Amino acid sequence: MLLNKRIHIGKKHFSLAALCACLLIILAIGVRFIFILHNWPPTNSDEAEVGLMSLHISQGRDFPFFMYGQAVLGSLEAYIGAGLFLLFGPSIPALRIGLLLLFVIFLILFYLLTKRLYTKGLALLTLFLLSFGPIESLSRSVLGTLGHAETPLFCGIIVLLSMHLALLSITPYRKMTTFQRRKCFTLYALWGVMSGIAIWNDALSGSFILASGLYIFIFCRQTLRPIPIGSVLLGLCVGVLPLVMHDVLLPYGQAMLSNGQHSLDVLHSLTHRTQAMSMLQRWKEGFLVSLPASTGASGICYIQPLEAWPLSPHSSPYVRQCTATHSIWAVIVAAIWFIAIILEMHNLYQLRKTTYGQPASTCDRTAQKMVVHGARLLLLGAAGLVWLVFSSTRVQDSAWSTRYLIGMVLATPAMLWPLWSQLTSGLERRRQFLEKRGLQILCGIVLLMFTAIQVKGTIHAFSQFPGGMPLLGQQNALTNTQQNALTNTLVRLHVKHLYTEYWTCNFVIFFSHEQVICSVADTNLHRGFNRYTPYVSLVEQDPQAAYLFPTGAPQIPKLNAKLAQEGRKYQVTSFEGYVLYQFTSGGTTQVGKVCE
Repeated sequence: MLLNKRIHIGKKHFSLAALCACLLIILAIGVRFIFILHNWPPTNSDEAEVGLMSLHISQGRDFPFFMYGQAVLGSLEAYIGAGLFLLFGPSIPALRIGLLLLFVIFLILFYLLTKRLYTKGLALLTLFLLSFGPIESLSRSVLGTLGHAETPLFCGIIVLLSMHLALLSITPYRKMTTFQRRKCFTLYALWGVMSGIAIWNDALSGSFILASGLYIFIFCRQTLRPIPIGSVLLGLCVGVLPLVMHDVLLPYGQAMLSNGQHSLDVLHSLTHRTQAMSMLQRWKEGFLVSLPASTGASGICYIQPLEAWPLSPHSSPYVRQCTATHSIWAVIVAAIWFIAIILEMHNLYQLRKTTYGQPASTCDRTAQKMVVHGARLLLLGAAGLVWLVFSSTRVQDSAWSTRYLIGMVLATPAMLWPLWSQLTSGLERRRQFLEKRGLQILCGIVLLMFTAIQVKGTIHAFSQFPGGMPLLGQQNALTNTQQNALTNTLVRLHVKHLYTEYWTCNFVIFFSHEQVICSVADTNLHRGFNRYTPYVSLVEQDPQAAYLFPTGAPQIPKLNAKLAQEGRKYQVTSFEGYVLYQFTSGGTTQVGKVCE
């Protein structure tokens, strides 16, 4: 095969597949590095919060186990960002470079996993597709919003460890050498450690952990002895140590970092169903909106999540047409998923039948094939479980919550395999191609279409330079340049404390290096969702704290009525699409304008 050809570079020998993989990884890095240099996508309040966590860690002020105010997403990215802040200084690009490093490790791991489970050709195709993608996919690998970007990496490691354990367990435990037994104990311990870390990092990794656990129970029963099981439990305890320490230390300082939340309480609140939507409605939204958005359908046409669902008589023709297109995409994805599962189950059944009455050497080779097909089924089953858990819980309530489905990317090669295997078998065997020409041409067209959509999505993302578009539900998104200009104006006006809305607050604090401190006010001017409570007390203790809201925000009329009732004197200043209210000690109400 061409991909097995050896290439000579000096005294080194490399396979053509390995060189192509390196080039594709460099391509993926290059695409995302360009985005980082252009500050795309514009940062949001969640990413700025991670930046503040990294800033506090680098200064030795706080050492959080979870994201501020949300004890369910691990703080690994913040600690990596803290190290980069010490090297390059605090900035959004420095924070995103840490995420890029994790993404590179994931690509390498994913190539090795796909090559082991399938073929080098499919591994390269998967790398190519992951190098590109629509806006949602690219933003998830660039925006530093904690937890979700690392999920595919940790889950991929868990799957790889599970497969190695299954291959090792083909040899009966009593026949293993001392080295094999030590390797077995080590792999079980590593599986436990990675599972614990994955749960701490993002609880939705539990779908892959459960599926991997079932896979190990089926394929590793010969090695499930007391010592290996003890190794798993010990590793699991080590992995979840940050989670346990957070809950134990909650009364002693961690409370202000997580709003007094126990991690299990937060997880329960997210997974507990509400009565706002029935289960059928949740599944319908998850299938028609979330599934296509998370699998690349936005490359065909892009709509804001809040516009996509629910549809109403006021929805524009474009929104209706795009939602219908996304629905067709979801049906195609689900059909391919079902076909892939049926094929793998059929393969396992056929392999199981061939083991009866066969010599030990043949049974071992068959067992190795069963381990591989079982791992493929593991990827498909875990991806389906991720979607089912997501669509059945409160996690889906937010319009931008499709980021929770990021773990489904691991099933990409498993979904492509039925198409790829049909296409390549026809290309390699002329007679088979002539017999199934129509099916193989159809598979080739579907693969080509999917690839073109991914590339088109990346081109659309590049078209956003140098501006940007609202992401993650932001209705008043600013470019990073505008965010910096807004923050610099506040500093120049000597504003130290203010009330504002959620999507503005944290980036103002981060870009001002905490020269400006704010507290979130909801639409009724009451205390809103503040992730870091020490900021709230600083603002509430200042009677002269200003108010800052985007032009046209619902808080502005209520603030005007409140100030008129109180009779307080203030000055109104407009700049960068915002309205600033500053209180004065005397005189009358003034309205001014700062040049933008």
